[in-house]
Parts: sequence; C-alpha cells; structure tokens
Amino acid sequence: MESSRQNSGAAGAPLGASALGRGGSQDVLLNPLRLDARLAAAVPPSDRERAADSVRVRAYDLPPGPWAPRSLTSPRPHRLGLLVLEGHLLRAVAMAGGHAAEMLGPGDLLRPWDDDTTDGPLAVEVEWTVLTRARLAVLDSAFAPAVAAWPELATEVVSRVLHRARCQSALLAISHIPRLEPRIVAVLWHLADRFGHVEDQGVAMPLRLSHETLGSLVGARRPSVSRSLPRLVRAGLLTSRPGGGWWVHGDAAAAIEACGNPGYEARGPSVGPG
Repeated sequence: MESSRQNSGAAGAPLGASALGRGGSQDVLLNPLRLDARLAAAVPPSDRERAADSVRVRAYDLPPGPWAPRSLTSPRPHRLGLLVLEGHLLRAVAMAGGHAAEMLGPGDLLRPWDDDTTDGPLAVEVEWTVLTRARLAVLDSAFAPAVAAWPELATEVVSRVLHRARCQSALLAISHIPRLEPRIVAVLWHLADRFGHVEDQGVAMPLRLSHETLGSLVGARRPSVSRSLPRLVRAGLLTSRPGGGWWVHGDAAAAIEACGNPGYEARGPSVGPG
C-alpha cells in the first residue's frame, strides 16, 4: 500500500493555487510551445507558428521549499501531467527503511497524483521539494486539441517520460557503485550533464544541494557525504561554487576511476582541471 505525506484535497476540486499546495501562486495562461523549444520543434516547421498561437494552458509558479500538491492526488483522465518549464524539484521516496530521490527540471513531466495509488504491499512515503523557483504548465484538455492536430507532440511527451525513466536508471546504476566517493562524483557529473553548463573553472552543477539531499541521491547518509566531499575537493575532482553547487573537473570516467582507488586523495589531482 502506498501512502503519501501530501495532503489530499476534495476529489474533483478545481486545479487552482490551493490545489498546487502551499506556496503555489495564482494560475496564469501561457503558451508552452513558446517556452519549450524542444516541444515546439516537434511540430513541422510549416505549422509551428500556428501551433504556438493555438495552445494556451494554465501554469503555476512555485517558490522554493516543501511542496504538498494536495488535490492533485485526485487523478483526472484528461490531465496528462505537469510540464516543468522552469526551476528544479526533488522527489524523495521512503520505503521499507530505504530512501531514494530524483532530481527534476525543465522538460520533465510530473504526475504527482500517481504518488497516492495503493497498488503495492509496502507503504511508500513521497515528499516533494522545490529547489529553485519553478513554473509548471498543466497539460490537460486545453492541450488535447494541439495533440490531435499535431500527433508529433504526443511523441515528444512520451519521449520526456522515457527520458525521466532513463535518468532514474542511471541513478540506480550509480547507487550500486561500491565506494561512496565515486558515487558522489558520478551523480554530480550526471546532474551537471542534465542541468549544468561549462564555465571557466569547470563544468558547473549549479544546484545548491544539502549533504542530506546528496546522500539520498547516492544512497548514503549525510555524515558519510560530509566526510567524503572535502577529500574529493583536496583531490582536485570537485570545487565548491561561491553561488552554490559544484564544479566538476577533468574527464568524468577518469575522475570516477581515480577516486575509486584507495589513497587517491594523497596522490592529489590526477585528471586535470576541466
């Protein structure tokens, strides 16, 4: 049986600010094809402007902090999902004494009401946290006519769902790396690839993550993460960014291999600056 720490509202309640939970702003109308270049690119070039002009959906702004999408736990057949247009969220799951998490950002599709299903033998608790101010577009019946007119949009949405599943598989694979330091380096490179950019000092993973959050991503407890990060910094594999987040250096595979060997810290940087 799956439970959730989200607070459920009345079934069938309108999806307004209260439905998005604490901190959700009043909804606004916008055109997702004008704000999501990949979504727009799914439409044939000759139809792109017409498609962009024909689609207007509701969107909501969420401030950083815990998010309890209360009445979103009441599923509706016509609601495809919530498309992240801006910002980053963390979905943390606790089950049978174990903990895991996933990072979500622009382009990801969410269905938080699915967290409240009861189709398993073990209780599951789900917590959502908005890490950076987020804007979510509601893909519901207002989006359906565009999908009917341009089926390529449905293909792109399915692609987003599969991409999220592949990212989860990558995190699962990382969590099975035996040593903690390589897991930390691997997950920071993974996040930098998804959400970061190249700067003079290295590849930037710009999200400010607590040691506890980082631990939930790599399958470790906070004290272990807190002990490992300074060693990785001294080895030249990571550098803390003044504005939050990290720079990762060198080649990802070489960095992971380097810190997987005992005594890597004493040998100093072995992969060079990135």
